[in-house]
Amino acid sequence: YSKVLALSMQNLVQLKLYPNPVKDVVTVELNLQAASKVTAQVISRDGKVVLSLDKGILSEGTQQFPVNTQSLAKGVYLIHIKAGDKTYSLSMVKE
Repeated sequence: YSKVLALSMQNLVQLKLYPNPVKDVVTVELNLQAASKVTAQVISRDGKVVLSLDKGILSEGTQQFPVNTQSLAKGVYLIHIKAGDKTYSLSMVKE
């Protein structure tokens, strides 16, 4: 009844966020298929960017970086990770 689409899982960035919920510092872990410029933004529920990080160019493979959340109020936030020309979003709960 619907059109069949083929999906390619190649060149996807594997992304983890831990611990979640977070108290002070959350770790972002991503597995890059190629060296890429990486930036991160923490966005509040009302759509405001409350933190921005420019991690520069990270090399291929598994990379980790901390995000200090001490200045954030308790609540739910989105973390947008831009790696190269792709953007990924994860939800984070601040305790």
